[in-house]
Amino acid sequence: MSAFVALFFRDGRTATADDVAAALPHVASRGPHGQSLWCHGNGVVAHFALHSTPEAPHEFWPMAGHDGSLLFADARIDNRAELLTALNVAPRDGLPVTDGALLVAAHERWGDEAPRHIVGDYAYLWWQAAEQRVSLVRSALGLRFLYYQLLPDRLVVASSLRAVAALTGSHAFDENWLASFILHSWRPPEATALRDIVQVAPATVQQIELQSGRNRATRFWEPPLSTPPPWRDAEWDDAMREAFEAAIYAAFRTATPVATSLSGGLDSSSINLVAHRMMHDEGRLPLNEVHAYSLRMRDFPDTDESHYRNAAAARLSHFDCQWIDLPHAWTWPDVERWQGQMSTPSLFPSAWMFKPLFDAAHQQGARIKVSGAGGDLITGSEDYALIDAWRAFPWRERIEELAHFRARHLLGTWLHAEAPAWLRLPWVRLRRGHRPKLPTAWVEALRQPRPTMPDAAHPRQQAIYLNLMDAHHLQPFQQRAEIAAIHGLELRMPFYDRRLVALIMAMPMALRIRHGRNRVLFKRAFAQDLPQELLDRRRKADFTHFSQDSVSAADQARALQWDEASWLAQAGWVDRGAWRWHLAQKEWIPLYRQAHLAQWLSSWSFDLPISAIESIKW
Repeated sequence: MSAFVALFFRDGRTATADDVAAALPHVASRGPHGQSLWCHGNGVVAHFALHSTPEAPHEFWPMAGHDGSLLFADARIDNRAELLTALNVAPRDGLPVTDGALLVAAHERWGDEAPRHIVGDYAYLWWQAAEQRVSLVRSALGLRFLYYQLLPDRLVVASSLRAVAALTGSHAFDENWLASFILHSWRPPEATALRDIVQVAPATVQQIELQSGRNRATRFWEPPLSTPPPWRDAEWDDAMREAFEAAIYAAFRTATPVATSLSGGLDSSSINLVAHRMMHDEGRLPLNEVHAYSLRMRDFPDTDESHYRNAAAARLSHFDCQWIDLPHAWTWPDVERWQGQMSTPSLFPSAWMFKPLFDAAHQQGARIKVSGAGGDLITGSEDYALIDAWRAFPWRERIEELAHFRARHLLGTWLHAEAPAWLRLPWVRLRRGHRPKLPTAWVEALRQPRPTMPDAAHPRQQAIYLNLMDAHHLQPFQQRAEIAAIHGLELRMPFYDRRLVALIMAMPMALRIRHGRNRVLFKRAFAQDLPQELLDRRRKADFTHFSQDSVSAADQARALQWDEASWLAQAGWVDRGAWRWHLAQKEWIPLYRQAHLAQWLSSWSFDLPISAIESIKW
C-alpha cells in the first residue's frame, strides 16, 4: 500500500516540509516507487508510492481537478470499466487512465456522493483550498487506513496512527479501546487506541472545515439487508460466478508478479484455481507470474492440509507452487520490531506466521499478495451452520436437516445455542472446565454496548452484517493488511469485494447449508474448478498447538515474564491469579496475546529516529 502524511494549519501559518518531518519515518517504507512533496499556503502533504497496478507508474501526486481541488490517495479502483463509461474518461497521449484520475473525475461529476459509485480499496484526501475543506474517504471495509487529529491550530492526517502521534504528541491511551481489544467486544468504528486520535470509519466520508472546525461523518455504504430475489438455481450459479470472477480480476490486476496463499482450504484454493482458469484457459486475465505459497509445519500434524493442497496444486500447472517450512509461529525479536510500527496491537499470536511467505514474495519481485481471508465468513462457515439453518428453515426442512447429523452433535448444538441459560451455562463450564478470566472486573466494567442493528432476513445475514460493520470483527483482517504493508506488500482480499458481499447478503439460507453440507452455492458454482477432495472436505486444520507450542523456549519465557511485569498487570487490567493459573496449566495462547499487547503499549515509549528521513529524496 501507498501512504501519505498531511498537515493543514488553521491559524494562518504557512506550512513547510519541516512541519511533517517527524512523521515521515513511520510511513517512508511504504514508498518504494517514489516520494513526492506538495507544499502550498497552509498545507503540506508528503506522499509515498507503491505501484501495485499497471496504471500506477503514471500517477503523479497531487492530482488536480478543474476547480483546483487536489487529490492525495492510496487507492485501487476495481470497477474501472463501469466508471470509464459513466464518466466518459478516455486515455490521452497514449497514457492510461489512472485510478487517481478516476477518483478526480468521480468527484467532479458526483461531488460528495462519489464514493457511493467507487468499488475498491482506498483511503484518500480531497482538498478544496478555496473552501478550506478537507474530505477524508475510506473504502467499504477499511482495508486501507486513514487517521487524523483536529487541533485548535492544525489538522493532521496520515496513513499511520504513529505518524499522526509523531506530529501531535498525543500518546494518551484510550481505556475503552484497550478494554474492547482485551474483551474482543464492540467499540465505535472511529475509535483508536490513542484517546485524542481518531480514524475515518470504513465506508465513510469525513468532511472537515478548517475555519469553523465543523467535522461531519457520512456513511456511504452498508452491507445490504435485502430479501433474497426469486432466482432459479442456474441464475444463482451465474450470479455467483460473475461476482467472484469480478473480484478475482480485480485482485490480480497488477504489473508485478503475484503472490498468493495456497493452504488447501476452500478459500485460497478457489482463488488460485479460478484465477488460473481465467488467465490460462480463457484469456480473461493478463498473463502474469504467480507464486502460490503453502506453509508447512512438519512437527504439527493437526495443521497438515497437504492432501487438499496437492489436489489443488495439481491443477495449477502454470503457477509456481512452493512449500515454505515454518518452524515457529513467531519470534520475539521480530514481533518486537514490528509492534513498533503497528497502529494496533496484534490480535492473535499467530498473526506473524506469514513473514517467510512475505520474504519469499519480495525475492520474486511481487508487490501484492492475494489472500483467501474472510472466505468462510462470506460464503458460509462451518461454525454453527446447523444452528443458522434450524433458525431460518421452515419446520419440515428443519426435520429433514436433522437426519444428516449424529445425535451427539445435535445435542451439543442445541445445548450450545438454543438451550435456556440456566442449562446452557453449566454445560459449557462442564465441557470447558473452570478457566479464570485474565481481564479483571475493572476491564469488564468498560465494556461498551453495541447499538441495535436493523432487522435481517435470516440469522446468517445478521452474522455477516455484524462481522462487516463491527470494528473488533474487522480488526483481524485490517491488521493482516497492515502487517503486509510493513513488509512492503499490498494485501488483496477478493472475498471482501463489496459486489460479492452484496450478492452473499441476499443469498437464501438454503444455498448456504443443505443436507448437512455447507457453502452449497459456492461449491456448486465452481464445481468444475474445484477438485473432488475439496468439495468433500469436512475437517479444518487446527493451528492451536502450533501457535502455542512452536515458540522457542527462550521466546516463550520472555513473553510470559513480560506479561507478569507489564503495565497491564501492574495497573490492574490483568488478574495475576488467573495469569498464574494459565501458566501452570500451560495454556499459553491467552498469555501470548496479553504479552504482545503489553509489548505494543511499551513501544510507545520511544519514537523512530528523525535521521531515518535522510534517505528520502523528494
